[in-house]
Amino acid sequence: MKEDQQSKQIIKKEVPLKKKTVSNVSNKQISDEKENNDVVFLGNGSNNWRLLCKAYSKNEGWMKSTKALQLNASDVLVQVSTQQRNSDGTYCISEAVTTVKGNLHESSTEKGIYFLS
Repeated sequence: MKEDQQSKQIIKKEVPLKKKTVSNVSNKQISDEKENNDVVFLGNGSNNWRLLCKAYSKNEGWMKSTKALQLNASDVLVQVSTQQRNSDGTYCISEAVTTVKGNLHESSTEKGIYFLS
């Protein structure tokens, strides 16, 4: 019985996080990162995903974004991301993906912003 109780104990181990090496700030930064570290890129880097919507508040500590990836002539993969700062300064992140029928089109009024139809 004692052995069963010990095997059910959860051991918490704090692991230090390494510096993030990839971000989606700019194509130049991704180009610099390809040259300066061991990050491997497949495809054409950050140009596959299209931003549909993004909103955030640094003061309130939250961010929400919706991105889409055209899979073929009629299917789009949609990703929704939510980030929320906790009271201790850490962040909770959630992601959801789904496939929808449609096509991506660039907005005629806002360059770099896309919509799904």
